[in-house]
Amino acid sequence: MDTTQLIDLVIVFASALVVGTILRYVLPGRIKHGLMLVPAFAIVFALLVWEISVWAGLPAEFGQLAWLILLVITAGATVAFTLILVRRRTESDERMLATALAGIRSL
Repeated sequence: MDTTQLIDLVIVFASALVVGTILRYVLPGRIKHGLMLVPAFAIVFALLVWEISVWAGLPAEFGQLAWLILLVITAGATVAFTLILVRRRTESDERMLATALAGIRSL
């Protein structure tokens, strides 16, 4: 692996960590998931997009526009993931509470 690709990989990792951490505290419902779930998703997603773009033959030296696109796509996917996760866990919690209350009432 070339050193410029390795440096790009570290920069993608660090910037995705920052984006994921910011989104974890900005989006509602952070009590429904763990501390590192959203930043970890952002990191994995950004690294996959970066690797796919390198394998597709795009130059390893990303221009400023390519970096912006990468971070915007990562932020969008992370927002969608977080909102879907919070909604599904809230629905699951409500179902479990209703089941538990129904069991208590039947006693």
